[in-house]
Amino acid sequence: ARLVSNFGFKIEPKEIKSKNCAVVMVSCEVPPFLRAGDLIDVRVSSIGDAGSVEGGVLLQTPLKGANGRIYAFAQGQIFSMSQENKSKTVGNITKGAIVEQDIISRFITDGAISIILRNPDFVTASTVASAVQKAFSDISVQTIDASMIEVKIPPDRAEDPMGFIAELESLAITPNTSGKIVIDAASGIIIFGEEVRIGKVAVSYKSIKVSVSPLITPLMEEEEPKEHFTIEETTTVEELVNTLQTIGLKGEF
Repeated sequence: ARLVSNFGFKIEPKEIKSKNCAVVMVSCEVPPFLRAGDLIDVRVSSIGDAGSVEGGVLLQTPLKGANGRIYAFAQGQIFSMSQENKSKTVGNITKGAIVEQDIISRFITDGAISIILRNPDFVTASTVASAVQKAFSDISVQTIDASMIEVKIPPDRAEDPMGFIAELESLAITPNTSGKIVIDAASGIIIFGEEVRIGKVAVSYKSIKVSVSPLITPLMEEEEPKEHFTIEETTTVEELVNTLQTIGLKGEF
């Protein structure tokens, strides 16, 4: 009841225990360039002892920003977020909030725009800056840090900044990605990223032994059994898989 009072509602604690109503928290993610009258999705989460909000109706609720201003009003029927989601205390309302005022996104400052990387990376930032400089040789491009690249809008494009930004977005960039391995123990599925490299290691299972070493030393047939295979260090996952397939081994042992 004290939490609800912070949102301008007065309610007694005993009223929260009613079986046909629920006290909920309503939230949403605001994308850029919203205008008054636009519709956005909202999430509804129970903060009381209600066992389910699915199928309920959210009464008109103001959505406030951190500054206390009301930016939208939400209302409508609540649906489960996923058919596989067993929790019924969280739901959503598709296009359930109407924006009350324009949310202005300022993206040009002092004649420049900033490109923000979703995943900060110095290599990717440098690659983006080089690609922009190559495509527009007469402009100023500066890499601020691992996540931001500042691009000055050329004077001859000052009257059409949208067209210039559209050309920037059309540039093809290959981001730098680190090697990743995802293991699903339940299904036995293992996913290797392209950048994964294999260091010095030896793996033995049943009659099969796979060794990864700095140098490949030819082995005499009588010195090692045929089940022993040596692969060069820093080999890629693709090369390892191809080697295993060459000797007739499948992905599952």
